[in-house]
Amino acid sequence: MSWTITDIRTFLAVLDAGSISGAAARSDLSKSVVSKRITDFEAALGVALFTRHAGRIAPTDSALSLAERLRPALAELVAATESAAAPEAALRGRWPSPRR
Repeated sequence: MSWTITDIRTFLAVLDAGSISGAAARSDLSKSVVSKRITDFEAALGVALFTRHAGRIAPTDSALSLAERLRPALAELVAATESAAAPEAALRGRWPSPRR
C-alpha cells in the first residue's frame, strides 16, 4: 500500500467539493490529475471510495468512514510540522549586543 499526503488532500477535496471537477477547480489542477490521484488512492487502499455513474460521483460508506478518521489526523500532522518549525523561527534574528 503506497499513498501520499497529496492523495489524502485530493481525496478530501473531492469529498468536500462533491465532484472531481469542483475539486480540480479549487485545487488549480486538471480534472484528469484529480481523477488519476483518486483512482491511484483507491488502488493503494484496495477499496472504492466513490461510486461513479453518468458523470457523477458519490462517496461510499468506506470514504465517509475514512474521511472521519483522516481529517483529525491530517490536522494533527499540519500542527506538528508547524510547531516543529516554530522554535526555529524564534531563534532567528540577532542577539542583543552587551552594553558597555
